[in-house]
Amino acid sequence: MSVIVTIEFPGVEVDKWAEAAQPQADRFKRIAEDGRSQGAIHHLFAATDEGTIVVVDEWDNDENMQRFFANQEEIKSFMSEFFPDAGQPIVRSYRVLDTADRF
Repeated sequence: MSVIVTIEFPGVEVDKWAEAAQPQADRFKRIAEDGRSQGAIHHLFAATDEGTIVVVDEWDNDENMQRFFANQEEIKSFMSEFFPDAGQPIVRSYRVLDTADRF
């Protein structure tokens, strides 16, 4: 059963973050490709108007997601570079329910 994982980074100047992230496209792609090879199904960044960046991932299972985050060194470096003042991220994991209205 797949899982949805959200990681929230509060206290971010979203426009400055997005501008700084643009030249890092190749790095983003490398991390995404590594995640896909380990079970990531979907991945995106979103933001609130109040300055919180949210990462939303869907993984094939919780074990693969945890292994990826524990062993992926580039993502650790990325997080410390791009979210240095955000404090401890808020991580939530949700088990996907297979309901008739899912798409």
